[in-house]
Amino acid sequence: GYVLANDTQAPLESLFDHHFPASDVPMSVRHLYLKSRFRMIQDATYEPVPIEGIKEDIDLSQSLYRAIGATHLQYLKNMGIRASASFSVVEGTFLKGIVGCHSVTPKSISISLLSKIQTLVEAFSTQ
Repeated sequence: GYVLANDTQAPLESLFDHHFPASDVPMSVRHLYLKSRFRMIQDATYEPVPIEGIKEDIDLSQSLYRAIGATHLQYLKNMGIRASASFSVVEGTFLKGIVGCHSVTPKSISISLLSKIQTLVEAFSTQ
């Protein structure tokens, strides 16, 4: 991956022009980014809560609020990030990129704003 644009404020460092290995986004995660085009983590230091009374597996891949993988949480911690929103840049059935929005403090984004950002990202995807 390649960071082609970056807008940041202190204390976050700019990632502009950085390169990241493809292994930073494993195939299972790429599939998830294709299936669910935007995701949000309000606070990366959350404590997961189990779903009780359910006997079968539940597919939460379309859910905004679900447990986040330990590897991804560590990745955010390494960056000093507490809140994150990500939007898939898709061309056909191929994940071309990810638009990431990060905060050093816990933050919530309304569903309305998430949808508007997704619309902009989809417009960008067609360019």
